[in-house]
Amino acid sequence: MEILSGKRLTLLAVLLSAASIAGGIGVAATGDLRLPKAVDAREGAAAPRDPSRVSAVIALAGEAERRGDVATALAHYRAASLLDPRIVDPRSQVFLGPAFEARLKQWIAAQKKGEAGGSRARSDAAYLFRRMYGGCG
Repeated sequence: MEILSGKRLTLLAVLLSAASIAGGIGVAATGDLRLPKAVDAREGAAAPRDPSRVSAVIALAGEAERRGDVATALAHYRAASLLDPRIVDPRSQVFLGPAFEARLKQWIAAQKKGEAGGSRARSDAAYLFRRMYGGCG
């Protein structure tokens, strides 16, 4: 154990103490324990939503749905939920509604039977389902 003896051990202790003190000063100065990336993400999430853009994407999903293109409709609904996650939150006032919830369940059932969509559509449907029922997406 000559590697950590004498002067080297003392130097290590001083370096660790300096790092600890620097961290403490940083927390005292900012009052925040989070890493800077978490702060940036929080500010990005607080950006104002553009309701007209969300509505336009939902309209595209409705058009694809009327054409019978479930995969494209699911992709558009997923894109809309990424713009405003509240549209797939049943507790929200901007929720797409119980009719959408029922259609999503039907699409998932059809996908399980191999009747609709491909792997991308299954991924989009699973994402929407998780978001709707409290998952992280």
